[in-house]
Amino acid sequence: MNPNMETMRRAIAGDNEACRVMYLDYVNDFLTTRRFASYYGICETAAKVFLESWRGHHEAHCARIKES
Repeated sequence: MNPNMETMRRAIAGDNEACRVMYLDYVNDFLTTRRFASYYGICETAAKVFLESWRGHHEAHCARIKES
């Protein structure tokens, strides 16, 4: 799935699936938070805060899968 601005808006609002999608978009497609921020039109500081939170969503999801 290639995220778009709607996915970004949903992730910022806290939608778990969108958070995981955006985190994986960053991990798979960007080398720096600066480039990620520039691509999505947000400041680098906000990108770092979002990505830290989204990583938590992703790691919690992975933990749930491991437990099943």
